[in-house]
Amino acid sequence: MPAIKSFLHPLADRAKKKELKEKFKKFWMSSIADAFKDELEEIRKEPNLTTPRLSPLIDALASGADVHASTNDPALNEMEIVLKDSESKVPVP
Repeated sequence: MPAIKSFLHPLADRAKKKELKEKFKKFWMSSIADAFKDELEEIRKEPNLTTPRLSPLIDALASGADVHASTNDPALNEMEIVLKDSESKVPVP
C-alpha cells in the first residue's frame, strides 16, 4: 500500500518532526539517567571530571536517541509510540 502524503505544509511537517525528535531525545536521556544512575553517580565523583571530559560522554549517550530519530518515517512513528506509551505510565498526582 503506498504511503499517504502529509497534507501539512512541508515546513510545518519539518517543525513537527523536529519537535518529536527533541521530545524523544529528552525521554531518551531521562531513561539513560534513570537506568544508569549508580554508574553516573560514580563518574560524577571523579576528581578530574571537567566539562571537556564530560562532553564526549553526554554526546555518546545522546547518540542513542539519534539512532531512533533517523530521517525515515517509520522511525518517527516508533518515537511517537514510545512517547505515548511513556506518557500513559506517568502517575497523575
